[in-house]
Formats: sequence, structure tokens, C-alpha cells
Amino acid sequence: MHRSDVMLTPYASAERIDTDALRAFVDRSYAEAGWRREDVDTGAVIATGEAARKENAAGIVALLGGEAGRFVCATAGHHLEALLAAHGSGAVTMSRDPSTPLVLNVDIGGGTTKYAVCRAGAVPETAAVDLGARVRGWTAEDMADRILAVAEGRPVEPALWLTEPLRAAGPFPVVVFSGGVGEHVNGREHRDFGDLGLRLGRAIAARARALTVAPPVEAIRATCIGAAQYAVQVSGDTLYLSDPVLLPLRDLEAVPLRPARADPAAIAEELIRGIARLDREDGRLAVAVRWAHGGAYAALRALAEGIARGTRAVAPGAPLVVVVDADVAGVLGQVLREELGVERPVLVIDQIALSDLDFVDVGAVLPEKQVVPVVVKSLVFAAR
Repeated sequence: MHRSDVMLTPYASAERIDTDALRAFVDRSYAEAGWRREDVDTGAVIATGEAARKENAAGIVALLGGEAGRFVCATAGHHLEALLAAHGSGAVTMSRDPSTPLVLNVDIGGGTTKYAVCRAGAVPETAAVDLGARVRGWTAEDMADRILAVAEGRPVEPALWLTEPLRAAGPFPVVVFSGGVGEHVNGREHRDFGDLGLRLGRAIAARARALTVAPPVEAIRATCIGAAQYAVQVSGDTLYLSDPVLLPLRDLEAVPLRPARADPAAIAEELIRGIARLDREDGRLAVAVRWAHGGAYAALRALAEGIARGTRAVAPGAPLVVVVDADVAGVLGQVLREELGVERPVLVIDQIALSDLDFVDVGAVLPEKQVVPVVVKSLVFAAR
């Protein structure tokens, strides 16, 4: 219906975003779209990259989200930003095609470059390096060489990694470039914005000719374009709740858990990686389980043990919220709480299938109906 223009993030100082300039941009964008703020029911406010590092970033995210309704609001770390970019660029969808089952998305911004390994419609691994259009001390050619090293399967200096290095080794059969610099790489933007972006993009394009480069659906807009929301009500028969005082809970990010087998160690390892990838050690998460191993006690005990181990490093006192697609909430909750002695509050909801980029709100128990309202907010991306 409407697309605003793109504005470089305004800064009041090296440490703070210019809130007045940002508010004016948002107000102008609403006016150009012909909308009032109350016309918007849902959306997303995501602070990423260099903006996410500023000291007032979190407050701005909450302010903008709160003004416009029930928005998904997040300050994205490196892993979440890489994941968002891979979905928005179309790389994840591309990897669902049997002819291109492995795709590397390379999202190059002002302060960082994010990598996302897309395999058969999932993103099993993400990482980031300290390279971007506004990083000083590099020539465009040297920076391009190091950014492409990951795609080509060459080593990168350990000091450049902002996360753990990618475990998946290149060269990758298909590469997608997104982000602001991605616009230059793909030949969609030819203006110079006073940084290394234009030169870096051209250097990457020239050096990437040996790679199979696929065009993105979105580049600078890849990180997040919108949000969708759908609501369901869950009856008391399909959940385990250790303490009703725990509710309501808001903006819990789904951490996908898709166990290949009922093995506690493997489940714990997968969950630990997922929590780290989404930077959710603060506990504002919901373990989103796709369970294909039945309702036998031994299998559910293994799942519970894996979840208990995998969430030990989460902030003390944070509730343990599990959303599982199978009809096992009661047993799973009892095993976690009563057999394994999980001390933190426990909420298990079943028969809901969550996906990457979902956020969950869980309302208080409605006594007259004995139901719990659950709102699942999914980040969605526009296609051309």
C-alpha cells in the first residue's frame, strides 16, 4: 500500500540517536501514507546494527512501538539481525528449492556484516564480523576481500568475528547480498552517502564474479518490513501452569527446537545454540518445540531433560515457557517441575506450532471461561 523513503539513522551524538529527527521522519511517513497512528493495529519496531548499540536505542524502540499499538518490539543482536535479513532477502525461501538447498545470505550494513546459512528452508547458523561501510581503518578492496572470504571458504582473522565463527565451511553454492551495501553490490543504488558503501559494493561485485550470486527480494529493507498478528485461545486442558500469578507475559521470542531424536544432550545443545543465536539469555523467550517422537513417557522425559539443561544459563528467575505443537503439555510440565525440580515458574502450552521470527503474548487466565488468550505475532516480509 505504501513504502516510505529510506533515511540514514540520525544521531545527536556518538552515543545517542536523534529522537526528534526520528520522530519527524515517522510522522512524515504516516502522513505520506495517508494514515493516522490509530489506523495501525500491529507492526514491528526493530533496532539493528550500529543503531542498536546506542544508549537510548531500547527506549526509542519501546516508545515507537507503544505509540502505534501492539507492535513487536526488539533491539536485535547480531544473530537476530542475520536471521531477519535472511528471511527478508528471500534467501530462506530460495533454499527451499531442491535445486538451491544451501544459500549463504551476506547482509552488509554500516557497522557489521552478518552471515546466515540457509539450508532447506531453515537457518541453522548465523554469525557476524566487524566490517561495514562505516568501519574505519580499511580500504574498500581489503574489506571486500575479507567479507567474501567466508563465502569462498577462506579463513578470516579471529579478531574480526563479533560472534563465534561459522561452522559451515564454504565455498557456498549460492550467495545473496542484502543490507545497505547490498544495494550497491546488486547495482540498485549508485549514490555516494559519504562512507565506503558505494566503493565497497563495487569492490564486492567485481570480486564476486566467481560466485553464483542470486538477487535478493529486498536488500536495504530486508531486515524487517512488517508484522502480522493472529490470535487463538487455549483452554486449561491444553496447558500446564505452575503459578497463575506468572501471567500475563508479553513479547516472548520463539526459540525454535526441532529435535531429530529424543536425546537429552542433543536437545540441550540445540536449545543452547538457539538461545545464543537470538541473544535471549535474558529469559524473554518461549521454547518453540516441533515434536515428532510421540507421547511415550521416555521420549517426553528426554525432551524435558534437554529443555531443563538447555535453559540453565537463562537469567535466574525468568519463567520457563514452552510452546509445543503436540498434545503433551500436562505431562511435559509435570516432568519439568515435579520430577526434574525446575525451580523457575513453568508454563507449557501445547497444540500451537511456532516458527522462526514469532513472538508470543500470553494473557492472564480468564476465570469465566477458564481459557488463556495467546497472541502469536509473526514478522512477515514483502515480496516484489
